[in-house]
Amino acid sequence: MNVMTMRALCFLLGLGLLASFALAEEPVRAQAGDALVSGSSFQPYTNLWRMSAVTSSGKQVADLGTWSDDLDYVTVNGRRCLQRTQLATFLKDGAVVGRTRTVNVFDPETLAPISRSFTRHSATGDETTRLLFSQRSIHMEVTSQGKTVKNDLRLDTPVFDFYGGMYGLLLAGFPLKPGFSATFPSVDEDKLTMSWVTFRVTGQEMADAGPKGNVETWVVESNTNQGPMKFWLAKEKPYIIRLEFKAGNGTLWTYRMI
Repeated sequence: MNVMTMRALCFLLGLGLLASFALAEEPVRAQAGDALVSGSSFQPYTNLWRMSAVTSSGKQVADLGTWSDDLDYVTVNGRRCLQRTQLATFLKDGAVVGRTRTVNVFDPETLAPISRSFTRHSATGDETTRLLFSQRSIHMEVTSQGKTVKNDLRLDTPVFDFYGGMYGLLLAGFPLKPGFSATFPSVDEDKLTMSWVTFRVTGQEMADAGPKGNVETWVVESNTNQGPMKFWLAKEKPYIIRLEFKAGNGTLWTYRMI
């Protein structure tokens, strides 16, 4: 093989590598029900994070409360489902200022949502939002001060419930690998509108998993309508090891396992 031939092969190989990198950077489009996403390997777990924050001015707040996370199997109308229950207690200057309870029921194979219940407890009273999902529609009921408001949304595309409480657990159901990127539709947290979420696997790191010590994780960065979210996701339960979330006011929230 002469020098010119070797140069030509190297040039073609370089083009091929560049093309493969370009393809790898293009997010895969997914929707609820796709075989690309699976929770078949998920196992029941119990987890707990402590919330802290750094404001845009640099002020550090070490303890803003706790956020628990429990995953288990339930049977709904004879159907075996997974249920994720999250309880959050918010503190200000050491005093409780609010509590929330989020319950997501979803298909264990595809992670497609089945129902969601979200209750916000505060000094002014409780407010509960309930959603029932089908492939092409969502039914919502919001109950506050004894009154219930109902609404329905027709869907062109089956959606996930990322914003409604699935968050990092949903991302853990994707085939995570270096450079992998995907985009998918989700219903919003507080209203019946659809927003897209795009994420990318940006690396691997050892992360502090509290009582479990350091564990190997995928670092996953996502663009959401609530702000950038960075997850440290493990292959083993409890899957979501750490979360950093930058709010619109510039405050960086951190969730660490305890």
